[in-house]
Amino acid sequence: MSSREVKNLRRQFPIVKNKVFMNHAAFSPPCGAVKRAYQRCLREWDSMDTRRWFDEVAEAKKLFSRLVNCTADEVAFTPNTSTGISSIATALPHREGSNVVVTDLEYPAVTYTWLALQRKGKLEVRFVRNRGGCIVPSDVEKNVDDRTVAVSISEVEFGTGFRNDMKALSEIAHKHGAYIINDAIQSAGAMNVDVRHQDIDFLVAGGFKWLLGPLGTGYMYARKEVAAELETTIVGASSVDPERERLYIGTEYIPASSAKRFETGSYNMIGYLAGKEALRLLTDFGAPKIERRILCLTDYLIDKLQRMNVSIITPLERESRSGIVTFKVRRLQQVLKKLTARNFVLAPRAGGLRASPHFYNTEKEIDKLANELSRLI
Repeated sequence: MSSREVKNLRRQFPIVKNKVFMNHAAFSPPCGAVKRAYQRCLREWDSMDTRRWFDEVAEAKKLFSRLVNCTADEVAFTPNTSTGISSIATALPHREGSNVVVTDLEYPAVTYTWLALQRKGKLEVRFVRNRGGCIVPSDVEKNVDDRTVAVSISEVEFGTGFRNDMKALSEIAHKHGAYIINDAIQSAGAMNVDVRHQDIDFLVAGGFKWLLGPLGTGYMYARKEVAAELETTIVGASSVDPERERLYIGTEYIPASSAKRFETGSYNMIGYLAGKEALRLLTDFGAPKIERRILCLTDYLIDKLQRMNVSIITPLERESRSGIVTFKVRRLQQVLKKLTARNFVLAPRAGGLRASPHFYNTEKEIDKLANELSRLI
């Protein structure tokens, strides 16, 4: 990405005037187009001129499908990752003695649904233990058998930033007839996610992190063949095909033939109309270009930290890297408090400080962070 492109891009993010923001793995600031979309929607809502919203919101699915390489009818709206995974979980064919395989690095959105089902005696949850912040595919394979219904895992682990080999994991799952579920909240919008190449069955991602959208928006990918064969019990008025949805028939339920069957009722319409402007920005640049830019920034940050003899928690192998760099500092909370007072935005995770720059951040901002860290530690 050229310096001119980055300069033009930064004009769209007002936060850069006041802060060095490197916390996109938590909650991203809005770009100008997102704010303008909110303002437009509020004006139209005020006059109840909202008819075009229902046509326009479909574009968000099209844009997301371009970002992860699927078709628009394989995309459903879900308010968050947890709801998406819960919806998938109720659709899976649980047999006696079934199990699901997860890892010990996962955010609760991935594990709580399965643990709740385990409490009810529905299945066994098997945890794959990490090795130095990494998940080794052969360790996953040891836990998967012919009674495994799903391997449920984050493409990028939220604490260490380790990037799983989703294609290798999908091969392991499919060999035993299990589904592969990708929590892509830390990869979609930052990494080049390709559900076709990775052979993913389900992908779920909240819209408010690397996708640069609002809270309360999220996206689910359900492979067309999989969506047609599985029925969730978390349903609502939006779970049917559009023509039936308009008929308001409450005495007969026939699920949509597409990923739409995983939608429920009313969703955050204004949030999606605003969020699609962020998706447009991301798709205009393209996922491969965004990934290259982010990895260049994290390479640069890691080099700075190594020169300072800072212990890095994030695995350093290039193929396992993402937009997250987590590192250790003494007196973590004191350092974080002082960084925050100086308008640096990072987060405490995995026993260290987590930096997560996006494609509009710069090497100069990383220099500022490194200089401040040198002074503090």
